[in-house]
Parts: sequence; structure tokens; C-alpha cells
Amino acid sequence: MIKLNWKDVMKNTSISYKYTDATNYKTDHTVIFSGSATDTDLIHLFQSLDDGDGFIPSQVGLLDIQFVLQTHDVKDNRDSEGEYNPFGPEGSDHVWHSILRENVEKTNLDATEARSIQEFVRAVMSSAHNWDVDAAINRLK
Repeated sequence: MIKLNWKDVMKNTSISYKYTDATNYKTDHTVIFSGSATDTDLIHLFQSLDDGDGFIPSQVGLLDIQFVLQTHDVKDNRDSEGEYNPFGPEGSDHVWHSILRENVEKTNLDATEARSIQEFVRAVMSSAHNWDVDAAINRLK
């Protein structure tokens, strides 16, 4: 009789990614991709992230979550015309989000994303070392 470890039959992959602004306010978001990530998938994913954990979610089809934090410092981030500017003199927003290895897990929860984990990894690999920071900054303004 074959004895299976429960984790060996998990059907999907959960990834929680995080945004931390310069003042250490934090928020996170979890997505579940169909399919179980292989060790090779994870190697490719983490090799493709900036400095091993950084990425810009909107450039790989995910939600940029720094907008959740913009309300905490709005009054301090007005430009000379009174418009909100997350990168103003007191601005603490940036475009980088992070995925840590311990926040990637196999799960039996239903997928929340239409793509498979392999398709997501390919998207991150395509963006590797070519993250468009200027375009991401312009989206925040």
C-alpha cells in the first residue's frame, strides 16, 4: 500500500505577497493559482524576483496593494498644488512588493486566479530584471 503525505496531494498554490512602505506600514494579499508548484517552478520564481523577493504586481497581472496604505499619510503628501503625491517630500510609497519563500504554500483551497502557477512563474520570468519602475510610479500619481 502506498502511503501519501497530505501535502503531496495538494492541488493548488497559494502565494501571499506583501507591501511595506518606508514608514513600516504593511499590508498583504493572497492569491491562489491552479496547479501545484514544483521545486523547479519555485527556483525560477525566486531567481526572477528583484533581489530574490521584489516585484511589481501589476506588471505580472496582480493587484498593486500599496493603495491600501495611501490613506494613512495623505495630509503629509500634498504637492504645491495640493494634489496627493505619494513620492512627495514626506511620501513613503514606492512600487516594490515582496514574495517570501515561507509565503508560498500548496493548498486545496479553490484557485482565485485564472492562471496556473506555471503561467504566473513564466510571467515573472518574462519581467525579470526588466521591471518598469517608471510606469509603476506613474500609476501611483
